[in-house]
Amino acid sequence: MFGLYKFKRHGNEAQYRGNVQVLSKLKEADNHLDSNNITFENVTSARDKIQEGINLLNDREKLIKIADSSPMGWKVVTEYQANPIADNSDDEKKIHKAQTRAEKKAKEAHIARRARALPHPYTRSYTYPVPGSQKPSYTQNEPSPPVNRPGTCFKCGMKGHWIRECKKQDTDEKMSTNFSVCSVNFDPKSSVSGIKVHSCDLIELNSNSLTANDNASITCTKPSPVGRLKSCLNIWVKTSANAHTIDVIQSGYKQPFRTSPPSVYLRNNKSALENPVFVQQEINELVRKGCVSEVANQPNVVNPLTVAFNKVN
Repeated sequence: MFGLYKFKRHGNEAQYRGNVQVLSKLKEADNHLDSNNITFENVTSARDKIQEGINLLNDREKLIKIADSSPMGWKVVTEYQANPIADNSDDEKKIHKAQTRAEKKAKEAHIARRARALPHPYTRSYTYPVPGSQKPSYTQNEPSPPVNRPGTCFKCGMKGHWIRECKKQDTDEKMSTNFSVCSVNFDPKSSVSGIKVHSCDLIELNSNSLTANDNASITCTKPSPVGRLKSCLNIWVKTSANAHTIDVIQSGYKQPFRTSPPSVYLRNNKSALENPVFVQQEINELVRKGCVSEVANQPNVVNPLTVAFNKVN
């Protein structure tokens, strides 16, 4: 009936089938009226075929309403048509039962898809026979042997496992968070008059270096990831990286435009205007890290600043 065409959606196929049935009845009616000698019998047969076509359209309208009113769509219609009940039964009960069957089948299909998505079970059953007997005595579940996964873990970067199997503890460390170590040498028997330490994560204290009269002022800063890739530019050049990669490492990523946008000056958003001290501090920090830099001329387009508040502040 469909030739070589295969429908991708069940609803479209159901609509097509209904149209074919109605078209068949209309063609039969047309054949009865296409005779040279039209008789009363031919007219009666044509009227019957037209009425059958009208009935098919009425049934089709009912099925469309059932499919549209149910979250399961045409799955309910399939159950409604595939499981007929007695003629004296309430049609509303029939629709409700069809809805229940469709939901049950959809749930079973979802569970089956999830089961197929797991490549390996978490446990494996082993049967241990009783000595001197050929029949198994009991079954014990033991952990399945470790599986060597392809690729690397997106969490720790190690090979052989994936992120859902990673045993590395979650931390709040970011790429730019590292311990900076400050070494301070002093004699524990001496009284050092003054040691000032500013912004340091870890301090190593060694003796026999400072005397009692020595003063030391130490300032440690956390390393930033900005510029690390650019500092290895020569290595990338030696590896014969393509021109685009070298340009991104050297000058940063640039969004290509077909034409340059018109120059526009946009005021910062209200949240930034109401917090000028915080905005200035953050801009200074970005400049210090090298994330942004000052320019002599105003760029064509500058993105307005916005201050976002977290739950704490």
